[in-house]
Amino acid sequence: MIRIVARCMTLVLLTSLLLMGPVITHATNPSEPPSSQAESVPGEIIVKFKAGVHPQALGLDEQGRLATDLPFLNALSARYKITALDMMVEALPAESRARAILVQAGLNRIYKLKVDEKTDLFQVIKALRSSPYVEYAELNYIARAFITPNDTHWSSQWGMTKIEAPAAWDITTGNANVTIAIVDTGTDLSHPDLTDKIWVNPDETPGNGVDDDGNGKVDDVNGWDFVNDDNSPQDDHGHGTHVAGIAAAKTNNSTGVAGLSWGAQIMPVKVLNDYGKGGYEDVANGVIYAANEGADIINLSLGGSTFSSVLKDAVKYAHDLGCVVVAATGNTNSAVSYPARYPEVIAVAATDSNDQRASFSNYGPEVDVAAPGVNIYSTYWWGGSTYEWMNGTSQASPHVAGLAALVWSVNPALSNTQVESIIKQTADDLGAAGRDDYYGFGRINARRALEATAPSLVTPSSMGFLAQPATTNPLSQTLRIGNGAMYGTLQWSAAENPDVAWLSIGPPTSGDASPPSPGELAVSVDKSVVGQGTYSTTIHITSSTTYIQNSPRDVGVTLVYTSSIEKIYLPLVTMNFGNWIDITADGTILPLGDDDARRIDLPFDFRFYGTTYNELWVSSNGLASFANGYTTWTNGCLPNTSTPNNAIYAFWDDLQPADGGGSGTIYTKQVDSETFVIEWYKVSHYGNSARETFEIVLKKDNTILLQYQSLSNTSSATVGVENADGTAAQQYWCNGTGSPLYDGLSIEFTTP
Repeated sequence: MIRIVARCMTLVLLTSLLLMGPVITHATNPSEPPSSQAESVPGEIIVKFKAGVHPQALGLDEQGRLATDLPFLNALSARYKITALDMMVEALPAESRARAILVQAGLNRIYKLKVDEKTDLFQVIKALRSSPYVEYAELNYIARAFITPNDTHWSSQWGMTKIEAPAAWDITTGNANVTIAIVDTGTDLSHPDLTDKIWVNPDETPGNGVDDDGNGKVDDVNGWDFVNDDNSPQDDHGHGTHVAGIAAAKTNNSTGVAGLSWGAQIMPVKVLNDYGKGGYEDVANGVIYAANEGADIINLSLGGSTFSSVLKDAVKYAHDLGCVVVAATGNTNSAVSYPARYPEVIAVAATDSNDQRASFSNYGPEVDVAAPGVNIYSTYWWGGSTYEWMNGTSQASPHVAGLAALVWSVNPALSNTQVESIIKQTADDLGAAGRDDYYGFGRINARRALEATAPSLVTPSSMGFLAQPATTNPLSQTLRIGNGAMYGTLQWSAAENPDVAWLSIGPPTSGDASPPSPGELAVSVDKSVVGQGTYSTTIHITSSTTYIQNSPRDVGVTLVYTSSIEKIYLPLVTMNFGNWIDITADGTILPLGDDDARRIDLPFDFRFYGTTYNELWVSSNGLASFANGYTTWTNGCLPNTSTPNNAIYAFWDDLQPADGGGSGTIYTKQVDSETFVIEWYKVSHYGNSARETFEIVLKKDNTILLQYQSLSNTSSATVGVENADGTAAQQYWCNGTGSPLYDGLSIEFTTP
């Protein structure tokens, strides 16, 4: 039985990119000839027939020409001497979902034709593309291992330190339930740093000569060799072994090197020969095999400059099964190679020990992240088990493979797109601010990725109540208990510590928290059981969720019961254009889409309407809330008990950011120890081109500044602040009424 998991990650690892011809961007266009410069397997053509067409080989005639049940193909065979017709996918997956996806993608309609090597393959492809039975036809292009050996002995494994792997290992060192497929030149099955990590097919009985799991591969106990079509994926080149060690070498064993994911299994899939070369068809078969056999992560240390439909189909199949597809960009200091250029793929560039782009690393709009790829020490095979230093984007990519394995070890419920998002959004930004063509979103950071994966309690550090004799008890407040992870759910419970008569919490006193929705705990006080004075206690919050990072957490609660309270809450308007703080050059980009919100940590505690907070939710629609990730785009006037509440409304309107750097971007930055800025830079209105530039400035002394550099259309915006339940607010402007908004305006608010 073929085992399918709900997710897997395909990772393409490269060490040096050898150009194999110009990029073919429309290979399926029948009018466009295949590249005559791209290297391909002699005498082989890949054909995908249209739905319903499944030709069957009937044998060879007396001249060695293939006969089939398809007359059109027989005519071609007679003219061009086709000698073989082999299905790329020999057996359909047993698992119903995988079978359905594979059939829908048409992977069972892809064949490899073998033609007399004296035949002009381009004429055969032209004839095939003109047939109504054919979806596409192309050469079986060559993929290569991208290798750049290096013997300069730097201190061992600087890359692990650079990406903060030791801090990540404090959270998890990986789990054996996660499998990384190394689709490459094979893996040294007897290497002392790898042998205990090799995947074992649980559905195959070793050595019985039977295809027990029905996948068309007999005794594939430890993977498969597509080059020699046998069950021994032993490395005879060295490249695949080097890649495997970076991702998941056995660690803390006083031997050799440390892999990033200590616990992950390695599934060897050999698709490149002892020269580091292989046909795209073998590579595609290796990707499909690894996905079907349950690999979570698939590493492809290979690639080429030529577009291939069959390789794209295989990658898309793996992605549709739940795979995150990651590829190295290549090593020719030029355009990103294939398969990294496919939209399903995360493309990885290489950096050196100084966080500079490696001089060989390919670049372009497809680059997503970067990772260490210069002078990397890892396991190797060269006539036997050894170790070697190497350079390349191939060395960068297995760092990402290992990190993906760690992320899934902490939260196996994550989807492929969520793993991609965590890796990208926790990268350390390098180069130009935001995503750029050389580093993508930045160099990966294992610590930050796992901190964003592991659940953590997020609460204000304190909350306060003010009471006086002439009034009723202060209004109840809601303590919001968030989950600091980007995804997932944590369970929490709360108790008074110590239990005091004047404080009441809940019910309920336990619940769940899932981003962006926090748990909520009602907190109220009763002044009648105490005399005038100041009283303090804590609310003790705990969580038993796996991998919880900061349980327990205490929230201080203070009741101030005094004879009188003077409430002052008035905005102070200033008109100094020089107050503007520009953070577009070096601020952190918030990757917000339309009607989106994201939680950020504040660098200092900030008091708002009597409660102290250390986090804030920033909305793409011009507001920031201390309560929740509100994405409401229809603005209203203040106060209003309907959501959103507990917010600073700098320019609440239906806005649409671009989130890629430059115009339409939202930035954040701690300017100094006293100042934190959130800037909406030239963000457009939804449905029109009017752009607004404004910012929220938070000061450590609890002052709020709303500043406006450039305004275009203020008629439908709301500006002001509002308390947690929407019963009190200070409105400055709403839908064309109030005090004027204009370029250079600075509004200062202070709260009690």
